[in-house]
Amino acid sequence: MDRVMIEAEDLVVAPGGRARMGPATFTVEKGSIVVIAGPNGAGKTTLLKAIAGLVGGVRGRLVVRGTPTYIPQSDMLLPWKTLLDNIILPLRVRGTPREEAVERAKRVARLLGLEEHLGKYPRHASGGTRRKASVARGLVMGADILLLDEPFSGVDVAGKAALIDMLAGLVIGGILYSPRYTRPPPSL
Repeated sequence: MDRVMIEAEDLVVAPGGRARMGPATFTVEKGSIVVIAGPNGAGKTTLLKAIAGLVGGVRGRLVVRGTPTYIPQSDMLLPWKTLLDNIILPLRVRGTPREEAVERAKRVARLLGLEEHLGKYPRHASGGTRRKASVARGLVMGADILLLDEPFSGVDVAGKAALIDMLAGLVIGGILYSPRYTRPPPSL
């Protein structure tokens, strides 16, 4: 049971009273990479938002052990901020001193191969680089559950391969790499 990060039993998500997905029963173990597939409107995004605690109307049993972060389909990067400032934004909102936030962002950027892009604005970055910046923003928050909605949307074939490698490399010894851990992950 201590390896289970997410448990759902007879889960129905009905924000506003209208069922958008379910019922579903599943468990997700620590260190897993899970893909949710289905047609448009099947409730994939609604499920991710429910796990992240972003929608109401959750019925049944849903237990999340860990800190989830939801990364939406669109990058939602502020165009007037550099990738670095976009990555550290949630830390700054939480009151983290800028120097500490920048150090955490640089550690994650090094892991994701983003170091050379931190000074760029989103419009000057490729789709894959913008997606990595969105993932970095989730990781700097110390999340140990990443919920990526359509992670390959708008990313070219080479970018998709790089993102798959990057995501697979984040899972280390049953935990998701996070700036809370000081050792970088081993090469896979």
